[in-house]
Amino acid sequence: MTYDVVVAGPPFLDLGFLGLPRLPRLGEEVHAAELALGAGGAAITAVAASRLGLRSAVAWPVGLDPAGRWLAAALEAEGVDWIGPDAAATSVTAIMALDGDRAMVTHRPPCAPDASAVPSARAFVTVMSRAAAAPPGARVYAMADFAESERPAPGTLAALAGARALVLNEGEALRLAGAPDAAAAVVWLAAQADVGAVVVTRGARGAIAVEGRRRPVVVPAVVAELVDATGAGDVFAATYVWADLGGLGLAERLALGVLAAALAVAAPSGAGGAPHRAELERHARARRLALPRG
Repeated sequence: MTYDVVVAGPPFLDLGFLGLPRLPRLGEEVHAAELALGAGGAAITAVAASRLGLRSAVAWPVGLDPAGRWLAAALEAEGVDWIGPDAAATSVTAIMALDGDRAMVTHRPPCAPDASAVPSARAFVTVMSRAAAAPPGARVYAMADFAESERPAPGTLAALAGARALVLNEGEALRLAGAPDAAAAVVWLAAQADVGAVVVTRGARGAIAVEGRRRPVVVPAVVAELVDATGAGDVFAATYVWADLGGLGLAERLALGVLAAALAVAAPSGAGGAPHRAELERHARARRLALPRG
């Protein structure tokens, strides 16, 4: 079986505490107005891709604990396959959201992903350090986690040669490039990494990207009601992949990704706000944005 998108990274069970009056101090109990359970981590990208009509899978060890069973059922309901060997536990993140921003505490049990379990795919989305595990023929879309962007291993960027895109948020890009702003960061990263495009998301300021030695392309943000910013970058990445597989140009991919992220942050939970294809297409047509072919 060949998937449209395989995401290789740990899926999380996200526990979102929303409507907090403030973040708790040591020794203090603060009550949230809402608790939102959702698929997190790599699962957000896979769910977002599935909602856009792409056959999607997560390639990572499958947790057998209660969190893993909940997450497996949630992914199945979204049409996402979870492929990998059995694991004792699943990663869990507690997210405290306040005025759209977040503080997080994560338990991520150690597990060893099995590269042989990665199925054939048109697109392979993973962190930078695992880009080489892509199945033959897949377009590689590399992302970064905090540790990778803060302390990249020697040769990390060079190892991305041939990847379709490197997709980062602004903080990750600035740390990797040691640059003063996103515009300087994308140019530096494009010079260091032989990838098709370097893409940097900028939250309320949209996104900026560059292909090769061309001038950077900037797309402004879409005004949105900010409820929970969790997973906005993952939704952006899934939409960017969908648009790229559909033959759209760089500016068009960015515009759709920014729009999808804006729709996502208006709902709690990272995966919960990911738009379905019909919804995204309706908003895109209202803004006269190009849509993928097929």
